[in-house]
Amino acid sequence: MEKNLWTIIQEMNRKAVITQADWEHAKEQLSLEAFLSLHEYFNNKELSREKGDQWL
Repeated sequence: MEKNLWTIIQEMNRKAVITQADWEHAKEQLSLEAFLSLHEYFNNKELSREKGDQWL
């Protein structure tokens, strides 16, 4: 059964560390387009955090 992208994002946000197994599980649960959106979301989240740290 395919899960909702937002549900997967919430599950992954609760984790302290996202492992390769987590990514593989998400890929199985989502359509390709949704998985790519998930990947982009977390890439942008990391970029935002790095830019924010530069101002501290």
